[in-house]
Amino acid sequence: MRANLRRILWSLLGLFALAAGFVIWQIGPRNIVGLLFYDQRREVQLKVGDAFPDVALEKLDGGEEMLSKTVGERPLVIVFGSFT
Repeated sequence: MRANLRRILWSLLGLFALAAGFVIWQIGPRNIVGLLFYDQRREVQLKVGDAFPDVALEKLDGGEEMLSKTVGERPLVIVFGSFT
């Protein structure tokens, strides 16, 4: 009886490990790490009148552009999210 219970528990553990591996394979390891550390970012305390933080923006045609290079030349609109 005890051997059957042990065999069932090992089988369930193996099935759980396979399911977890499949989930990680589907989502991707980088995204799993991103999900784990998503809410552990440091919030910046900006106030009205503070200088903006200089960040690199990803352009739609590839490459990056620094925010400080863009500000002042022409109107700037930053959109967070995606359009479908």
